[in-house]
Amino acid sequence: MFNGMRSKKIETFEINVKRQHWIKDDGQYDPHDLCSHGKVYVQIGMEVLNTENDLSLTLSAAGLFLLRSLQNNCDFEEFDNLMVPCCGNFISLNDEDPASVIVQGCREGVDWSTKHRDDMVELETPSGTKVLIPFDRYRNTVLRFVCEVESFYGPPENKVSSDDDYFRLAFERFWLEWRDLKERWT
Repeated sequence: MFNGMRSKKIETFEINVKRQHWIKDDGQYDPHDLCSHGKVYVQIGMEVLNTENDLSLTLSAAGLFLLRSLQNNCDFEEFDNLMVPCCGNFISLNDEDPASVIVQGCREGVDWSTKHRDDMVELETPSGTKVLIPFDRYRNTVLRFVCEVESFYGPPENKVSSDDDYFRLAFERFWLEWRDLKERWT
C-alpha cells in the first residue's frame, strides 16, 4: 500500500529483435528473399518464450501478425500460422478478406493469444501464463518491433518477386496491408 492505495502490478511484454538477416545469412542484401528472418527475444509475464539462442524466425510475417493484433482479438494460430512463425514461405490472397493475405509456413515458432479489454490487452501463452497490459504499451511495443523489421527490410519495391501474377499480387497486398495497419496505429 502506498498512501492508502494498492499498488498496481505492471506486467511484462517484450518482443525484441536481437539480430536480423536474410535466409542465406551471409551479411549480404538478398533481393530474392521476400522475408526478413532473425533472432528474437519474447517474454510475457515471467515466461520467456524465445531467446536469441532459439530458432531463427520470420520477422516480416510476425510484424504483420502483430499489427493485426492491435485491432483484433487473436486466438492461438489465428492467422493459419503462429504469432512469430519459423517460416512464412507461402503468401496467398485471402478470399474472405480481400484487404489481407494468408501467410503459411511450418508449425514451429512462438505463439500467444490477445484479447482486448477496454484500454487493456490480455496476452496468454500456450502454457497458460496470462498478463494484462495497457493497450498503449502493447501498441508501442508492437510498433517499435515493426519499425525495426521494416528498417532492415528496406523498400519492398526493391525485392524481386515472382513472375507469377498471383504471387506478385499477394506480395504487394502483404505490404499494402502492413502499411495500412501501421498508418492506422501510428
